Amino acid sequence: LTSLMIMMKSPSLLETKHFGKAAQVEVGAMMVGGVTFAVKEGSFHRGDEMGNFELAGSTILLFFTSAVRKKLQFSDDLLPAPEQKAEVRVRMGMKIGALSNEE
Repeated sequence: LTSLMIMMKSPSLLETKHFGKAAQVEVGAMMVGGVTFAVKEGSFHRGDEMGNFELAGSTILLFFTSAVRKKLQFSDDLLPAPEQKAEVRVRMGMKIGALSNEE
């Protein structure tokens, strides 16, 4: 994938009620589209628009602390069988996982 070119912006640092500190990085594929930010700085609330991708070929990376990663359980429909090599489409408001109460 050496010819793959991507465009990444600075991470959005998040302070969340249930997940604590986290970071979100918006990644847009070059020559396919870009990322437009609605929020430049300051706070926002769940469901607020942070920005949008222009065209296709984009994704969001979420980074959590190691303590949260140990308790994070992804939704089953986001984990297709490895042989499927399937892309999973995620829409706003869709549940992608939950924290387990187990330590």
